[in-house]
Amino acid sequence: MSETVKTLSFAAVAVVAVVVAVFTYPKQKDYRPPDMVGKSMFEKFTDPGDATELAIAKFAEDLGQLTQFEVVRSADGIWTIPSSSNYPADAEAQMRDAATSLIDLRVLGLATNETREHQIYGVIEPDSQKLDASQEGVGLLVAVKNSKGDALARLIIGKRVKRTEDQYFVRKPGEPQVYVVKIDPEKFPTEFEKWIERNLLKINTLDVERVTLKDYSIITTQTLAGPRGKIEERFEAQVTWNSDQSKWVLDELVEFRGGERKPTELLPTEELSTQKLNDLKTALSDMKIVGVLRKPTGLGADLKAGADFMNNEESQTSLMNRGFYLVDLGSDASEIRAANGEVLVSLKDGVEYVLRFGEIAPGAGAAGGEAKISRYLFVTARLDQSKFPPLELEPLPGGDDTADAAQTATGQEAPQEEATDLELERERVRKENQRKQDERDEKLKKANTQIAELNARFADWYYIISEDEYKKVHLSRNDLVAEKASAVEEGFGVDALRQLEQEGIQGKKPDDSPQQPPAGAPPFMPGPPTGSQ
Repeated sequence: MSETVKTLSFAAVAVVAVVVAVFTYPKQKDYRPPDMVGKSMFEKFTDPGDATELAIAKFAEDLGQLTQFEVVRSADGIWTIPSSSNYPADAEAQMRDAATSLIDLRVLGLATNETREHQIYGVIEPDSQKLDASQEGVGLLVAVKNSKGDALARLIIGKRVKRTEDQYFVRKPGEPQVYVVKIDPEKFPTEFEKWIERNLLKINTLDVERVTLKDYSIITTQTLAGPRGKIEERFEAQVTWNSDQSKWVLDELVEFRGGERKPTELLPTEELSTQKLNDLKTALSDMKIVGVLRKPTGLGADLKAGADFMNNEESQTSLMNRGFYLVDLGSDASEIRAANGEVLVSLKDGVEYVLRFGEIAPGAGAAGGEAKISRYLFVTARLDQSKFPPLELEPLPGGDDTADAAQTATGQEAPQEEATDLELERERVRKENQRKQDERDEKLKKANTQIAELNARFADWYYIISEDEYKKVHLSRNDLVAEKASAVEEGFGVDALRQLEQEGIQGKKPDDSPQQPPAGAPPFMPGPPTGSQ
């Protein structure tokens, strides 16, 4: 074969290869887009009120995990989070801000038309079907729809433009062009807690009047009706905030020994821990929701178990796995109690919160790849009956018989002037009694309304709170009680006595003579039982 023929053959092969490449290369949409600089990315999206659904997909390259989050507005205008059992979202203002940032999004420049450069700009679409754990250059996908399900905006937010604070590379899914825009990715978080009202209790510290601590655990037994719990109590304490003296006062301290209730008092060397109680009050006002789970059906807002629930083994198992148990109250009644006790918080207005603490929630509270320990919690609200005692009404002068009220004790009619004075006094008493009754009724009505609203919010959910907040609220006896400074300084405190027991009494030799306590020292008493931690 001549060199000329060889050359022509090679040329023919090259031409064929080029033709094949042209016709087989993946076609992309609009490699030469019109000049978009200064124009809106989403010209047809003009009203933030049209947005009824926001979906966000985020890929964590360090973990190789794809997180998908969604918030949706129902037909009745309520925002919910589908991935969290449709928990109510506090999303009205946040959704408006997110939608507005897309409506106002204008192109500052074109970075590239090349698909092969998408990884460089961090605008690869976070698609679970196409990604692997080692993928790099994956962007944040934001998608907004209206009530008909039509897409209003879809955008992949990539890397920040160097030497800028608020400019990012972006791309529309399915298009090769990478643009530069001014946008804040923080308006599109995927964390559950950033889309809800995180303050669980909404308690003002100034309104906290009384706190009751109930430290107990649950022992389960198997019955014909299924697993049942028995309360094993350790200690109970009630403290009141005295606003006049600005101090905590111990109302009651009870310890349980051998199942028996033993009212006790603080030792002469002990006092309430003001710091711990103040921290408790602050933690109540700032208790944050980490996560939620919908509780099993059949439980009332007061955590009383209905017949359907009592016969549902799956629901009972769901509770037990989270540290909550059916406890028989007698008379065929059962109530949900918690593995780690409860705290009652009474407010000035007559509302009382009941907090019941379950087990640790696995995997909850993870943030930035760092796992944080969290705990299940049930919350209910009820009326504090002690705030509404029977009224002490002033008796009517002359008795309650209005027909004879103006008569004297001898049966003679009183003088006109005297009768008039009596009727005036009776009218005054009636008005004052009615004022007291109306005032009590109004306070009671307001408290019951608030309780109904709270239970409507709490009724369907297990809440998850951080372990740190749990420890601040769930105080043991050792947390509640502190040594007096004077006792510590003199060496006669509880800790000193315990040290003496360990180092002196336990460490003496058999032939040692008994040691007498220092003059003025109180007799040794074993330390009180501790509560669960």
